Amino acid sequence: MQTIVGILPLGGGKSAKIRVRGVYKENKIRFYREYEGLSQREVARRVRISSTEMSNIERGVKLPNVITAIRIAKVLRVTVEALWEAEK
Repeated sequence: MQTIVGILPLGGGKSAKIRVRGVYKENKIRFYREYEGLSQREVARRVRISSTEMSNIERGVKLPNVITAIRIAKVLRVTVEALWEAEK
């Protein structure tokens, strides 16, 4: 079982780190990244994070903070909701 670390925005410029035991639900980053023909390294470069962090986010090992999630969505030309929405 993995421990996932994320940032919970609290408003007023404050945030709190959260830890969740288990595996975060799958995201669709890899699907959209491959659809756009981009490598993890290229997405990481455009988002301004390390390749390792991008890999961890894509695999669901780490949750991105809100700003990073928005940047990833913009690079992939989708909404944040599209990347993490639940299957229907």
